[in-house]
Parts: sequence; structure tokens; C-alpha cells
Amino acid sequence: MNPSADRARQIQRHIADVLRRNWDPLSVADHPETSDEYDSYVGGVYRLLETNASAKQVAEHLVASRPKGWAMRTPRQRRSCPSPRSS
Repeated sequence: MNPSADRARQIQRHIADVLRRNWDPLSVADHPETSDEYDSYVGGVYRLLETNASAKQVAEHLVASRPKGWAMRTPRQRRSCPSPRSS
């Protein structure tokens, strides 16, 4: 196998994990059946990171890329106001 391609896949898996655990605007991280919910964002984040984008640029990309109906809640807001799925 190509070591460069293997490394790229490993980084992309890590990005997907970070999006689920830390970004998670839909509060689906605790639901295994939704483990691929944010996979469509991985490529864009990966490309940004390849160009040494800042955390702010990545955050702006994620906000701009999300569907309009998604509420963007902070981790603190998610803890204090659970999503309808967790009720």
C-alpha cells in the first residue's frame, strides 16, 4: 500500500472523530448508528488543514458548509439544553 495514502486516510478518520466528538452540532455523538453523520465535511476540513488553515478558518468553513436549518450550539449549550433526541 501507498504510505502517503494510508496516512491521508488515517488523518481523515481522525478528522471525522474530532467532528463527532467536538463539533457535533446535531448532538449525535452518543448514537453509534449516526457515526457517519459528518463524513461529508471531512474532505473540506482535510483540504484546509493541508494548506495550514487556522482554527478560525476551519470553523468558518464548517459554519458556512452546514445546512441552513442546523442550529450551532456550543458544548456548554448542549449540556444545559439537551437535544430532542436525548430527552
